[in-house]
Amino acid sequence: MTWTGGCSNGVIEGQGTLSWTWTGGAQQTIGSFSNGRTNGFITTTTSENAYKSVYKGMSINGKHEGKGILSFSNGAEYDGNWRQGKFDGVGRMSYANKAVYSGSWQGGMRDGYGVYTYPDGKAHYDGNWSG
Repeated sequence: MTWTGGCSNGVIEGQGTLSWTWTGGAQQTIGSFSNGRTNGFITTTTSENAYKSVYKGMSINGKHEGKGILSFSNGAEYDGNWRQGKFDGVGRMSYANKAVYSGSWQGGMRDGYGVYTYPDGKAHYDGNWSG
């Protein structure tokens, strides 16, 4: 693990870059830290084997919170609200197969009103979902 930025009493603090690696993967977070956790706007890039994702958005107490965009190397992307590190509130998920869900999320699941459009762009489900 490497940290480039400020410290207060031996704890990560302020703007900086936190990077670490493990067998088959790596993660780098650039942004604002408070008391050793992400707080404020961050950009986190994660690579594990052939998988890669990039999160750009808000973080509170080490978890994605508020508005953020998570993009995947396979072309999928979530753009919307987060709560406690999960999709929550209004958001739009574009899947790798070109299907799209736009609507309400709760705890990382489609929940409430939303529209799912199939990859052909024609067929869709418009209604309430239950996570």
